[in-house]
Amino acid sequence: MHVRPTVAAYLAAVLVQEGRTADAEELARFAESHAWEDDIVTQVMWRVARAQVLARAGEAAKAERLAREAVVLAAPTDFLDLQATALLALARVLRAAESPEAGTVAAQARAVYELKGNIVGAGWAARLVETAPAPE
Repeated sequence: MHVRPTVAAYLAAVLVQEGRTADAEELARFAESHAWEDDIVTQVMWRVARAQVLARAGEAAKAERLAREAVVLAAPTDFLDLQATALLALARVLRAAESPEAGTVAAQARAVYELKGNIVGAGWAARLVETAPAPE
């Protein structure tokens, strides 16, 4: 069983939200270097974590690229929580960059979370929709 990279990627995503970006970065790098190429969950989650670390560090372009990669990787799966998590990470990255697209992407994340029945995730996305920059 090859679960350590997956656990590291999920923990990295949690640590970013706790403001522990150095720890999150370290775990995301571990997950990236140890994940199997076809392990879509881990490939998505290390990108989710790393994108948010980069966004907090002011590296908007790199952050957005990784977050969009996560969305593309998650999209063809039937794992709705993974899809919504990737969308929410992209929305957070876009909000950090003050992009007017943040609210639209957060609303997409909310819809996917609601489809899954994940009310906690839907709440996170709803709060982001409320605080996102207004569309131009």
